Amino acid sequence: MKNELTISEILLDPLIALLNAADGVHERSFAQLMQSAARIAARTPASLLPATVEPRAKSPLSEDMRSPA
Repeated sequence: MKNELTISEILLDPLIALLNAADGVHERSFAQLMQSAARIAARTPASLLPATVEPRAKSPLSEDMRSPA
């Protein structure tokens, strides 16, 4: 069972879009934030991750690191 969204899924999610709009967050800025977080997570040693985060070889966010159109 898949529990985490890819960047593309996050950017297409209507509820997330509504929350971002309510907070005044622009889509491009949010996409850049997600891509930056994915890059940082991908190079962070598992020993530094919070206990609630399961270490993995590849972050679900990093699987979709293309720049938004």
